[in-house]
Amino acid sequence: MTDDLISSVYRQIRPDLVGVTVCGESVRVTRHDLPSAYIQGELPHWWRVYVDGDYLCGMETVLDAFRAIQLIRDIQGVVNHV
Repeated sequence: MTDDLISSVYRQIRPDLVGVTVCGESVRVTRHDLPSAYIQGELPHWWRVYVDGDYLCGMETVLDAFRAIQLIRDIQGVVNHV
C-alpha cells in the first residue's frame, strides 16, 4: 500500500526535491525547500498538511498539499514584513 503512495509522490514531484519516510501504513514527505513543513498520506489517497508541527488541512493530491504549504509560507512572509 505504501508503494502506491510513494509512486504517487514521485510521479508528481522530482525525487531529488523530496525526502520520503515510511512509517507503518503512512508515508511522510518533506520538501528540501520548505523547512519545518511536511505532508503525510495514507490510503486512500488523502494528504494531511502540517506546518511548524500543526495540522493545517487535508488535500487530495501531493501537489495541492505542497501548494497549501507554499501559500502559508507566502502569507507568513507578508505578515512578518508588515
